[in-house]
Amino acid sequence: MPLLLTAAEICLPVAVCIAAGWTLARRTGLSAAPLAGAAVHVFGPALLLANVPPNLAARPMLPVVLLGTVGLTGLAAHAAGRLLKLRDRTERVSLLLGAMLCNFGFFGIPIVEAALGSDARAQALAVLVILNIPTGFLSAWFASPNPQFAMAMRHTLSSPFNWAIVASIAMSLMGWSLPSLVQPAADLLAGGAIPAGLVVLGMELARLGPSPQQRRIVATAVGLRLLVGPLIAWALALLTGLWREPAWAQSAILQMATPAGITPLIFLAASGQRSTALAAVVFWSTIVSLATVPLFAIALRLASS
Repeated sequence: MPLLLTAAEICLPVAVCIAAGWTLARRTGLSAAPLAGAAVHVFGPALLLANVPPNLAARPMLPVVLLGTVGLTGLAAHAAGRLLKLRDRTERVSLLLGAMLCNFGFFGIPIVEAALGSDARAQALAVLVILNIPTGFLSAWFASPNPQFAMAMRHTLSSPFNWAIVASIAMSLMGWSLPSLVQPAADLLAGGAIPAGLVVLGMELARLGPSPQQRRIVATAVGLRLLVGPLIAWALALLTGLWREPAWAQSAILQMATPAGITPLIFLAASGQRSTALAAVVFWSTIVSLATVPLFAIALRLASS
């Protein structure tokens, strides 16, 4: 019950922000690109630097489980895209990013704290930083206006978001944090990251025109994201021995069970690319996760007892 209540408390402000974005786009016709650009270049990096996790190197198997899960889920999504005969690049990217990349921060951290207690926040933050590596890289790569390798790589390496990830990891490994004079400013800017992203989501949903093909993409991505992804994480936790440390394993699995992340949508919108299919995946996976995430939390509790 507390976990379900936490999920509902997360979704209520989410719904308000999405509705604000939807209304803004419907009434004014404004593009989401400027707000998405601010989230990618300012708010997002500030969020990363304001929340540096302690002792990131303490569990070397954690990156293996998390990055392995992202990679294997991506392979499953690629195979699903071939079965669905997706020829449009935007559709393939929406399926791939929607299945691979989860909402491990805004949604994942409160869920972990509700299920495992406030002491698990350190583990949740470590998961956040590691998962930001594929999230930042893949989001920037597929958001590149030019899909050619050299141009996509240049776009990825020029992203402030990705450099903030590198800085956050380096600071964690060295045991550093932001200076006390800088921390308040970073916290203030970080507070804009999630609301901006949700407003962008609402603006993209306002452009949504459902089609049978898009419904198939959404259903496939949601299934991979909410069921296949966490099951792969669970299997890897058992295979690598991370399961012997329940707090770390359960934090990883729970965060991999969260809905599709909003970061790739923001990157695509900032580049002016059409991302309505991905917006639909984010929206519907968030709704369905209200049922699936508590079930995984209960299963993890029973398995570790």
